[in-house]
Order: sequence, then structure tokens, then C-alpha cells
Amino acid sequence: IAYLYELLMPLQTAEAIYADWQPDGFEVWIVANETDVPTREQIYGQEWALMQKFPNLGFDFHLVDRSQSDLATLITLDDADFFLRLPH
Repeated sequence: IAYLYELLMPLQTAEAIYADWQPDGFEVWIVANETDVPTREQIYGQEWALMQKFPNLGFDFHLVDRSQSDLATLITLDDADFFLRLPH
């Protein structure tokens, strides 16, 4: 998950990563704000890079574009095993 954090650092719209350990790998939630199509494609590319780096782990990715909304009104991620906020 720290590797994904490094991959997402250059993307100004990416704000946080939440992840839960699953028996076969990770369920990962990427929180962003006001993404456009090229930015979403970059995020998907970074997800693919993570899967290529760790081929023996399973990943279930979710992208939440909060579009200026308060994240708490969209989804509850308080129980996540891992949480990393990107410094933007």
C-alpha cells in the first residue's frame, strides 16, 4: 500500500488511500477530488503497476471521487486496516 502511495503522490487530485487486508490480498479505496478522465486513467495505471509489482496478491480497487462533497456523507471508511493521506 505504501508503494501505491508513492505512485499516487504526483496526482494532485488523489487525497487518501484506505485499505483492508483480505485473505487473498487487499481491498483498496482511493479517495480523490474532482478527477477528469485523464486523471482517472492515470490512477488506473497506478493500480495496474501495483498489481504487476505484487502478482501473488489480489486487489479489489475502488475509486471515490468526492467532487467537493464531504467524504463522510459518501462512504464510511473508519474501520479500514490502513489509512494514508496524501500531502496536497
